Amino acid sequence: MSKISDFLSELQSSVEDFSQLNVRTFSGDLNTSLTGLNNDLSNLDELLKQGVTGGNLKLEASSTLKIDGDIDQFLTTNISGPMKEVHDGAVETGKEYRSAIISMFSDLV
Repeated sequence: MSKISDFLSELQSSVEDFSQLNVRTFSGDLNTSLTGLNNDLSNLDELLKQGVTGGNLKLEASSTLKIDGDIDQFLTTNISGPMKEVHDGAVETGKEYRSAIISMFSDLV
């Protein structure tokens, strides 16, 4: 592909990424078995990629906010107050971050 095609493809991907905010909140336990650790945490990120992870996750809440104002939201039955607060806080943080990024790009134009 040409550089222009690459740029347009990246631009389209970025626009699609900014067109909606997705927040999912899970609860549960994950356990990763690592080999080759040898008390050396300097390459922990690589070891985690190679590790075997098992466990249980439960989707507690999911929110999708679309640029046109539509919102899709899921809350598990009997979601706890603290878990809902965590989710709502993550949604607000995502909205603030997205707004700041859009503002920064607007200021550049």
